[in-house]
Amino acid sequence: MTATSRDDSPVAWTRIEVLPPFRPGSSGPGGYPGVVCEPAAPFEHALDAAQTYECTLPDVVPNGTWLVSATAGTEYVANYAGGADTSFEVTGGFDDHDAPELVSAVVSPNPVVIGQPFALTVRASDEHHTTPVPGSPAATIVLPAAPGASGTWSCTPVTPELVEPTVLEWRFTDCVVPAGSSPWTYAGRLAVADAYGSSAGLSIMFSAVAPPA
Repeated sequence: MTATSRDDSPVAWTRIEVLPPFRPGSSGPGGYPGVVCEPAAPFEHALDAAQTYECTLPDVVPNGTWLVSATAGTEYVANYAGGADTSFEVTGGFDDHDAPELVSAVVSPNPVVIGQPFALTVRASDEHHTTPVPGSPAATIVLPAAPGASGTWSCTPVTPELVEPTVLEWRFTDCVVPAGSSPWTYAGRLAVADAYGSSAGLSIMFSAVAPPA
């Protein structure tokens, strides 16, 4: 990149950011994980400055038009900067922009009995599942919340199994709504990401009743 000062204040710094056509797992702005850009040589302050960056991309990145945003600033005036953009095309990467989707969430027994173990089986579908790792759902609050209840419940983490080419299955066998909790509808969310970083929170809901007197 090259930068020219419009007055007698030398160009003091340069910066580039390489932006993908989309960011898996996020709709917000920002760079792509694993992209590394380093200056090829130390930068020299000058009225007409030049800086070469060498950038590397991860082995697996999304296809499409990538944006390179270049910025340069002067020495004497803080926050006085200019910028320009260019782009390049990536092929040979991936086109899967979709996060895993919930197929089913089944509890047994149904309804759940407060204070007693219950089983929860969750299935999620995706074209490119990541390597299975242990996980468990996190309890979330249902509004309106149960009187005097926090919505807390838990399951011991388990490692899911690939039961079909595109379906992962978690079989939790020792979940529990703590004794003393109110009979209510409880909810949770299981965080899942695919091999390309697209992530989703799979929502789980079930009813819980008081134990027999």
